[in-house]
Amino acid sequence: MALMVPNVGEVEFLTRTFTYEGSKLKLYTNDYTCTETSVIGNFTECAVAGYTHKTLTGTISAGTWTISTATLITTASYPEQEFLPTTAVSCYGYMVTNSAGSTLLFAERFTGAPYVIPAGGGSIKITLNIVGD
Repeated sequence: MALMVPNVGEVEFLTRTFTYEGSKLKLYTNDYTCTETSVIGNFTECAVAGYTHKTLTGTISAGTWTISTATLITTASYPEQEFLPTTAVSCYGYMVTNSAGSTLLFAERFTGAPYVIPAGGGSIKITLNIVGD
């Protein structure tokens, strides 16, 4: 039997899930698609000049995670985060890890991956939106 979160519990569930303090948002550069058995070791974090991971604040408030419900669909959202590599790199997606960077929490491959930053640098912007139904 699969885990079921009923509509009445979605907001509470997402609020408790995303108040995890200090998780890390990171870009990855290897050609990989996350599966249910993926672990942090399956990903190669970006390591070029100008890149640094983002630390996510675990509070639920303006400017951090927000939880909303519309027509029985609950969404957890985090404001846009911008990465600014200053040298060439190809990024295939992003991952979110625990604060120690030792456990993979979730990951997403970019549509049309890879996203290529040219030699002169550029930016990658990510807005996290996790949708329950």
